[in-house]
Amino acid sequence: MSLRPLAAVVLAASSVASASELDEPTPPAADPRYERGEALPLGLRAERGDTALVTASGGYDGGHKAGRFDVAAELHLFGPIYLRGGGTYVSDADEVRPTVGALVQLFSAGGLAGAVGVFYKPEGLTEPEGEIEGTFALGLRLEGVTLVANLTYGQDGEGQERDGEVRIGATVRAGQRFYVGADSRLRFSLGTDKRDEPDYDLLAGPLATVVAFGTAFTVQAGVSAVKVGGTEVGPMFLLGIGRVF
Repeated sequence: MSLRPLAAVVLAASSVASASELDEPTPPAADPRYERGEALPLGLRAERGDTALVTASGGYDGGHKAGRFDVAAELHLFGPIYLRGGGTYVSDADEVRPTVGALVQLFSAGGLAGAVGVFYKPEGLTEPEGEIEGTFALGLRLEGVTLVANLTYGQDGEGQERDGEVRIGATVRAGQRFYVGADSRLRFSLGTDKRDEPDYDLLAGPLATVVAFGTAFTVQAGVSAVKVGGTEVGPMFLLGIGRVF
């Protein structure tokens, strides 16, 4: 029995399968611009390399029993130096509190990055007259996982009121354009001569991010806690948007 007809059938089937694979659309690639911590509502990314970044987030802070809205923008000036400015609106104070400062990229290689920044804020955790903050940001990216940690020290001009801040966030790429993770911010007093100032406040919770139209859309829900004498605990809910240029 000749094997030529069988071989011809096998070759024809193989050709059809190869043609079908070529015709199948290639799945969209993940957008690497949003894998450095840009979508974290609370954390400050450590790795940079773009021209500009704009972010905004808003929602409800149950510990403070107030709505809040934050906006920030970064602009690459030259070399490793970036200018960052923005503002915060909290409904119980009914005023916008601006922030301005600069960041320097210390290192960025192999997914590990570090940056330092100095900022002025008109109000801190225990400094209602304004404070100067120094921040160190560390980031690590590995196989679709991003970790970001920030350590901040702030004080008023006289050094009589001081506070610290720790931010820890993480995202995991769960799809081509979908990320899940968590973000947190803990602020705590390091000394004040005023009564009725907070001992600490905390925001923390899981988040999810979708990248569409070149923009990151984030939703976060979790818990808010504030200690001023007693401790107030409530839900926290934030919606965020970020765009890299």
